[in-house]
Amino acid sequence: MRPEDKQEIVIDLVEQLISGEISEDDAARLDELVATDEEAAAVYIRYMHLHATLANFQEDVLAEETADAPAARPKSRDWSPPLRVPRRANRSRAVLAVTTLILLATVSYFVVDALPRSDAPAPEQLVSVALSTSNVTERERATLALSRHPKQPITQIRQVFEQTDSSRVKAATMRGMAKLRDWESGPKLIELLRSDSEYLRDRAADTLNHIAREDFGFRANDPETKRRRIIEVIKRKWPLLHEGYQAKANVEAIRAGFERKRREMEENS
Repeated sequence: MRPEDKQEIVIDLVEQLISGEISEDDAARLDELVATDEEAAAVYIRYMHLHATLANFQEDVLAEETADAPAARPKSRDWSPPLRVPRRANRSRAVLAVTTLILLATVSYFVVDALPRSDAPAPEQLVSVALSTSNVTERERATLALSRHPKQPITQIRQVFEQTDSSRVKAATMRGMAKLRDWESGPKLIELLRSDSEYLRDRAADTLNHIAREDFGFRANDPETKRRRIIEVIKRKWPLLHEGYQAKANVEAIRAGFERKRREMEENS
């Protein structure tokens, strides 16, 4: 695995860990990476530090909108990130990891205050931050906020997906695509399975699985010949699965309409 791919994978897993969205399999994967690889352990601690620097992110993106009104402070909470220390690391590095994470927790307690909130920035604002801010971590954070936005701005999520040059930001858009089951983006996600980046292949495969509610069997680190074969299977199955999803949604809408009409008749009788 290329060093840059390893870093991207660790960062993505840590982000899921902090947000509470990490699965048991991914938690075990993070444990193994941090336990057996010094570089992964260093990325883990460095990224936790980067999260601490984002404490004022929401105030920054809302500054223009709230210039004439007092800013609402997030509700305080006692929180510290789950501590995952390398099991086979030497004692001094383990102590350093625990100490660093505890210190960072005291200054980053509301990093996990996930948007959307009632005062969430407009999607257009988040797009601007995601595509133009020089700090890639802030761009990624803005994109995650966009993916969780109450207005479900799929058009803006797709825009960032298309225009970003950051693999981390692109992966963050895929969180929104998975959450909103964005079937229309399927062909572009399938094409991303051919990426040179193992990290992006992994994120695209996971997003496709979430949208379709099916495990296609694509593994980012499989041999290229096997990956190509599975990609062709996904390309053939995707339109059929999409059509089936739409048909089911139509049936459910009709059923809901009949139920609503039945209740109205009972109320009027």
